[in-house]
Amino acid sequence: QPFAFMPTTPGLFGIAGLWESVGGAGSVILMTVPANEMVAPVHDRMPLVIPLAETGRWLKAEIGVSDLLGSAQAMAWRRWPISRAISDVKKEGPEIMAPA
Repeated sequence: QPFAFMPTTPGLFGIAGLWESVGGAGSVILMTVPANEMVAPVHDRMPLVIPLAETGRWLKAEIGVSDLLGSAQAMAWRRWPISRAISDVKKEGPEIMAPA
């Protein structure tokens, strides 16, 4: 069963990642942390969340991973089951996030 996750507080947030360039081709490595109580029943890992107020410092390398470790766990999240349409590359739009 696929699930959607969203912070309960509206607004933007970042997800930590590292850019790697190898031979002219680039890729992004998303950083994960142990899941908080909301995510743990579905998966043991979750993205390393960057609070909006800290995104500039993250992008300028003024803060590191250790400074952000509690961010994802501290945020209040909600989850809901969604349709398996999320896995169909031909499907797009907000309706795929509708509760199943």
